[in-house]
Formats: sequence, C-alpha cells, structure tokens
Amino acid sequence: MNQSVSREIHGTEVRARPVFRKGAQPAYWTAIIGDRTLGRTFDSPSDVFRYAERALQETSRQ
Repeated sequence: MNQSVSREIHGTEVRARPVFRKGAQPAYWTAIIGDRTLGRTFDSPSDVFRYAERALQETSRQ
C-alpha cells in the first residue's frame, strides 16, 4: 500500500508519502509542501506535518 496522507496547513497542501524497503511498515516518509518535494526524510507523517507547520509559519512571518 503506497498511499500518501495530506493536510492543508496555512492554506498550503502538505503531503506525506511512505517509502517501503523490506517489510510491511514504511522505512521512512517523504514530504511535499505545495509543489516542492523536500530532500529530507521523516520517521512519520506527524513529523512531516510538524516540520511543515514550522516552515510555513517562518515563511508567513517574512
């Protein structure tokens, strides 16, 4: 199962996508914020959304 999880944060779509290696559980998660794919990996979708929340707050302050 390779299904992404998405949320809207500060008006921007944020998606967490699982990456599977061996086994039924995801090895790690990748993030897409708006139309931009991040180059780092995350342990869970919650980590993706926390990171996006902070990143989008920073950009809205500037």
